[in-house]
Amino acid sequence: MNRVVMRVLSAIILAACCRAYGADGIAISTHRAGGSDTGVGVHPSMFGQVVRHDIKDNRVAKRTVLYDGRAHSAVINQTGEKVAFVRLEGHIWLMNIDGSNLHELPNARNRNGSSLDWPAGDWIYYNEECRWPIGDWVRGETDSPMARTIRRVNAVTGEDEQVCVTNYPIWQISLSRNAGKGSGRFAISNRLLDFASPGNRLNKAALACGTTVSPSG
Repeated sequence: MNRVVMRVLSAIILAACCRAYGADGIAISTHRAGGSDTGVGVHPSMFGQVVRHDIKDNRVAKRTVLYDGRAHSAVINQTGEKVAFVRLEGHIWLMNIDGSNLHELPNARNRNGSSLDWPAGDWIYYNEECRWPIGDWVRGETDSPMARTIRRVNAVTGEDEQVCVTNYPIWQISLSRNAGKGSGRFAISNRLLDFASPGNRLNKAALACGTTVSPSG
């Protein structure tokens, strides 16, 4: 067998292996409309659509706009069936992964600019109000009490309840799957905390903005 034939066969085998072990799945994103950052965050006029990305063999095979309006903080549940996101005016909305059954979660006390996390089950966690309210993107904005409150809303029943109040203003939120009202690590802005004592940092060193918590906790 000459070298040319061997190279062709090797290429065919490699391609087959890549297809066999390629990752498939679904990703959700909120696209920005363009422009530049204000220095504090992304301006509300630049919030984008909720977009579904179907992944086949490690490549995006299809993109579908699920919500054609300005939104942010889209999260997908662990079963890949539901998507929650925040509309520009601050309300939390829920829909199926195909964009159907779009409806608001009216009991959620979400005022503006909140971030979401959906660590497990039916509970969607959110911060009641972002540190810098939408429409006033000036660093040093005085924090309101709501800017330090974490709540959660049930995607099935619509029940909404307060989880904790921290000593720190909240900009972003990330939780472990064992998060609950009384235990579980979570990160807000650049601090790693625990629901059992949300006023105390688990580590003294400052973390980078956008810190996330591993699913295992």
